[in-house]
Amino acid sequence: MLKYTFGIKLNTVLMVVHDNLSIHEVSRITGIDRTLIREWLNLYKNHGTKYLKPGINSYSYEFKKKVIDYLHSNSISYRKASGIFGIRCSTTVRKWDLIFNKHGSGGLMVKRKANTEKSNVTKKSRPKKELSEKDKLLKELEYLRMENEYLKKLNALVQLRIALEDGKK
Repeated sequence: MLKYTFGIKLNTVLMVVHDNLSIHEVSRITGIDRTLIREWLNLYKNHGTKYLKPGINSYSYEFKKKVIDYLHSNSISYRKASGIFGIRCSTTVRKWDLIFNKHGSGGLMVKRKANTEKSNVTKKSRPKKELSEKDKLLKELEYLRMENEYLKKLNALVQLRIALEDGKK
């Protein structure tokens, strides 16, 4: 995911607010996804330029619970909730809501590492076994034989192409 500087975010938002361009037009001009522009615009309208700057990446249980309660009681979108509470990315609110729905409010207390599901899937790395000198030479010989076969086939194809071109003339 690309990280955008404060200046890029502010200029993008100002194109919508002051230049009266649509989000679609600004997206086309800047190459920035419309969803991001909407999020930045929402933050700007609710909190000014303060929340366009990099900031908090960790939130307390109480704050998360407050956001989720507000989200459910007012039936608003993740984007709108993130704008109201000054959360820089609506997917953060979405993750909290998914955790809340799966584990209840207690799930919001657990400090989770990024990509926990992926880390369970990754294979444990095994220490690489040192190859003996003989094994290294056999591996190199195998590689050279394959390379030699490849070059022979390539040469045969080139010869065939030349023969076909001479036959057409």
